[in-house]
Amino acid sequence: MEENSLRIALAGNPNSGKTTLFNALTGAHHHVGNYPGVTVEKREGKRTRNGRVYDFTDLPGIYSLTAYSEDEVVSRDFILDEKPDLIIDVLDSTNLERNLYLCLQLRELGIPVVGALNMSDEAKARGIRIDEARLSATFGIKFVKITAVKGHGINDLLDKVDSAYAEAQNTTGCTGAEVLSYGADIEPWLEKIEALITRRENSRGEGAEDIRVKAEARFLAAKLLEKDKAAETRLAGGANGGEILSAAREGIEWIEKHCGKDAEIVLSERRYARIHEALKGAVHVDKAAKVSIAETFDRVVMNRFLALPIFIGILWIVFQLTFTIGAYPQDWLQS
Repeated sequence: MEENSLRIALAGNPNSGKTTLFNALTGAHHHVGNYPGVTVEKREGKRTRNGRVYDFTDLPGIYSLTAYSEDEVVSRDFILDEKPDLIIDVLDSTNLERNLYLCLQLRELGIPVVGALNMSDEAKARGIRIDEARLSATFGIKFVKITAVKGHGINDLLDKVDSAYAEAQNTTGCTGAEVLSYGADIEPWLEKIEALITRRENSRGEGAEDIRVKAEARFLAAKLLEKDKAAETRLAGGANGGEILSAAREGIEWIEKHCGKDAEIVLSERRYARIHEALKGAVHVDKAAKVSIAETFDRVVMNRFLALPIFIGILWIVFQLTFTIGAYPQDWLQS
């Protein structure tokens, strides 16, 4: 890697405008291939600005870092194994609650993250006002409003990338524990499993005091409590692999007995509770905002009471067009 270059991963939910932003950032300077051994598409590109080279990798669109699909496995393995210098998380500003779930997980990894609040013009038109400064203070990362399809905010985004990377180089960073507490009932189990993973890294000479290694250990500990098969496979080998998985199973059993829910649901609820808390003060919706024609149409045809009658009515119209009205040209053609 060049001395004055940054390796940046672009992450985000499907349909968040991530690939549009990637194209805006790289222009024609990108190429498309596949990740080794899978059919998932891999996009890589470059951009030079103020003497710095930015190497971008457009990760597959995912909703979380829980490895349910091939796309999620590819994205997570890239972040854990390739260790990019920084992640740009592309968020749909009109649906922040869902998009921030992935953002919170990325933040837990201890890698510098910049949040690109895409579709900010659409959010404004819908009366959604986002206080990005307050959001930044809450999550400990930089957020910037952009409109990727129009190329708005690209330079501001790269400025935030530069400053976020510089700050990360000059500080000890942030562990997953500082980003999100899962509560006094779950934290002891996370700490126990994290300590076992950290001991494993020390034995391998990975430098477990490194902020990223510590954050990654906590992230993997949380994934084990969520019964993540990919995390189990990743940690199963090694001198204390069995001890780690045994502690995770013990923790899962205790959480499910204590909370009366599946452990994965419990951890997911704790993350969403953190997101709800953050959005209360940072996002305001103007109820008097103009509603688009598409939204009005959706509200009518997807109404719980009207949807079925409308569907039956459409089928009746199609039937009449086909057999009743269609009979006239049919008779004419036969004559």
